[in-house]
Amino acid sequence: MFCLRGTPVGVEYPVDGETTGREIDSPPRAIIEVNNDNVVISSGNYQWERKESYNNEDIGVAVIACGAAPIEIAEKMEPIKVPKATKATVKFTDDSQPQINAYLWEENKRGNELPLNNNQITLPTETGRHIIEILAKWPNGEASYTLVIEI
Repeated sequence: MFCLRGTPVGVEYPVDGETTGREIDSPPRAIIEVNNDNVVISSGNYQWERKESYNNEDIGVAVIACGAAPIEIAEKMEPIKVPKATKATVKFTDDSQPQINAYLWEENKRGNELPLNNNQITLPTETGRHIIEILAKWPNGEASYTLVIEI
């Protein structure tokens, strides 16, 4: 779910086609705990759904935000320095527990999936700069987050 380059933009698409004029909801922010430090990581694309009342009827509202791919987001990020064989814990600002997956980015595409257990990612052991995409899925949507580390 990647769009062309640009600033993320939220768009509301109510199921019945009417706009609601309400504030757009979005996924929570993601936090990575590494070496006892908490770091908020950059969010990218997301899609999010909510129910709201409109003219005394419940309708579904879908929000889609398109941004740059993790490789492009990473260009503007300062890497987190970590030692070899480090684990990072993924948390969310709303304390939710979505299904998550983590992937290395290699060149301009998603690469290997990283081992994950109980929201702990086993980070790469190779020396250098690594771009990691975290995909989180909730019942009402999904989001992509980017983390840059240097070993």
